[in-house]
Amino acid sequence: MRPVRFVTGAIDAGKTTCLRTMWAGEGGEGLALEKCFWRGQMVGQRMVSLCSGQGVLFSVKKPFCPREFQAADEIGEFCVSGEGLAFFESELESFTASKIFLDEFGPLELMGRGFAPALRRFLNRSDAALTIAVRESCLDNIQTAFGFEAQEIIWV
Repeated sequence: MRPVRFVTGAIDAGKTTCLRTMWAGEGGEGLALEKCFWRGQMVGQRMVSLCSGQGVLFSVKKPFCPREFQAADEIGEFCVSGEGLAFFESELESFTASKIFLDEFGPLELMGRGFAPALRRFLNRSDAALTIAVRESCLDNIQTAFGFEAQEIIWV
C-alpha cells in the first residue's frame, strides 16, 4: 500500500483551494482544475500547472461545448478534452519533485479513464509523496483501486 494524503469533501467544498494552499506552503509540483465561468455560471474547467500557471481547457458542460472542442471522453454533463488529458499526462511525466499535488480524482478515474492511466504509469516510476484531491463519495474506492493507504485525510 502506498501512503497518500487526501483532500476530500463534496462538490464545491473547497478541495482545490485547500490543495493549492498546501502546495503554496510546502512546495513541490502539481496540477489543479480551475473552474471556468460564463455569465456567472460554471461551464467548464481548465487544467493548470501549479508551478508555471500554464494550462489548457480540460472539460466543458455539453451545452457550452464550442465546435472546435475535441472531446475524448464524457462523464455526466461534461465533455472531457483530449488536449486536457494529454496536458495532464505530459506534466505528470515531467514531474521530478518529492511532493506532488493532484486535483481531482473521481468517477472517471474509478472507471479506469481520465487521469487513471497516467497516474498508474507515474506510480510505477516515482516514489514521490502524493496529495490528491478526491470527491468524498469516491474516496474509499479510489484508495482500493490504486492501492493507496490514507496517511492523512483532510476534510473540507
